[in-house]
Amino acid sequence: QSEAKTDDRTPAERIDDLFKSMAPRRKVLLGILSFVQEPQSAEAVNAHVDKLQQDNFSVYTAANLCNLLERAGAIERITADGQPADDTANEPKTVVVDGVEYLEATEPGQAKLDSDKPIERLRALLEEDAAYAVIYKRILTLCAAENGAATPTINGKVDNDPLVQKPRLYAPHFVDKLEQCDALEWRKAWFTTETGKQGLEMLADVVDESATDSKED
Repeated sequence: QSEAKTDDRTPAERIDDLFKSMAPRRKVLLGILSFVQEPQSAEAVNAHVDKLQQDNFSVYTAANLCNLLERAGAIERITADGQPADDTANEPKTVVVDGVEYLEATEPGQAKLDSDKPIERLRALLEEDAAYAVIYKRILTLCAAENGAATPTINGKVDNDPLVQKPRLYAPHFVDKLEQCDALEWRKAWFTTETGKQGLEMLADVVDESATDSKED
């Protein structure tokens, strides 16, 4: 009973479990994997993570997140010539080469990155939630403005719509779903991403009577 429990999960399973448990940090974790497709110094990774989180505060530092990815087997520390710096997958050691640490995505980490397809997730969302297509289009259009859209502005355009009365839903419900598809991002206001703009193309034939009435007024 005193023996440590063996982790029989594959790296892919550990990575999937990490992303499930760290769902709010999914985009940052993917950002790290994308950044270290080519070897990067730990210092560069830290700076990149700080940039990714500058408008979305987290108690997790770059070092915390990289350590979690390492333990899951998604990234590894390597030497200056590209060789693994440590053979122990579950307990990577900090290795410094000429004063510099290097990080690189592993094959399972790269596979996780390659499997992330926000356009497909967004298309599936819009198909499953077709009854609310007008709401999604309205939010994406609002947030496509040069300065994005503030939360109260979005709420004011959505919460009184007849579509969201029964069942009673509120704007944050739709914003959250769009953010999970990487169609929206928070930068001190909500902004429509390139993925979101493709979503607007998917919704091109959807007529928003509310938006039409506003223009006529």
